[in-house]
Amino acid sequence: MAFQRSAQTLVTKKKCIPELARKYPWTRPQGDETGISIYNFYTRSKLPLILSTEGNLKWYVCGPTVYAEPHVGHACSFVRFDVIRRILMNVFDINVVFMMNFTNVDDKIIDKAKKVGQTTEQLSSHYESRFLQNMQQLNVLRPTIVHRVSDNVQNVIEFIERLVESGHAYVTGQGSVFFHCDSYEGYGSLSRMKVLPSEKTMFDDQKMKPQDFLLWKPHKVGEPFWDSPWGQGRPGWHIGCSALASKVFGEKIDIHSGGGDLKFPHHENELAQSNCYHHTNQWVNYWINSGACT
Repeated sequence: MAFQRSAQTLVTKKKCIPELARKYPWTRPQGDETGISIYNFYTRSKLPLILSTEGNLKWYVCGPTVYAEPHVGHACSFVRFDVIRRILMNVFDINVVFMMNFTNVDDKIIDKAKKVGQTTEQLSSHYESRFLQNMQQLNVLRPTIVHRVSDNVQNVIEFIERLVESGHAYVTGQGSVFFHCDSYEGYGSLSRMKVLPSEKTMFDDQKMKPQDFLLWKPHKVGEPFWDSPWGQGRPGWHIGCSALASKVFGEKIDIHSGGGDLKFPHHENELAQSNCYHHTNQWVNYWINSGACT
């Protein structure tokens, strides 16, 4: 399948898009009223914390892409989340199921592994261990559940297949799969970011629109790969979190958190593909970012 090449490519500029916020407002969940107020980045306001299951809170956090030593940004984020988690558990007696992923299949990991003469598995395992050691030294509680992208590629493939079947993703002749942003009218409602033209990228010839993002990358020599309906390849960066979180929590997450730098494009892309996959407008009830909240 061939697509007309766009002369524009993806860049972002911070811009308020109030019409999206009005068109896709936050919906008050049905469930357990905790009496707690929590800041929700989606609405930019404090809201009552309502749990989908009484006494239990389903919390997903984007873990690190393990290609380098943990840094102060990781420490700040996970210490802050840990404080909130402990308050919910020890003060309000809420059972917090805290899930974290390790992104261990990624361009940065592949490039670093080639540079130092290791396999991607060796490199990612080393930095995964270093991250866990650092968190232990900071007295951060271990996650309830930990998953790795490489252990769940079949779940990723099945997730992408549903998006393709429903018209929210498309396959190119080169074996790439892209999310079709125009198929989801709410794209941008979380970050309120606007897509502007920028420089050319290597995937321009395959994209229908500049904001479309990769779900599956075709195999290149020297890279890890898995078999898929679209040929040998590997997951894109954004799809792992959606597929892994959905595998554990299904169609509803109470809290989703991550560093402030992930608001766009990562969290925006997660929300778009997950809402489409689950046929919902609110896959996550509360978004928490560590860092700036504007």
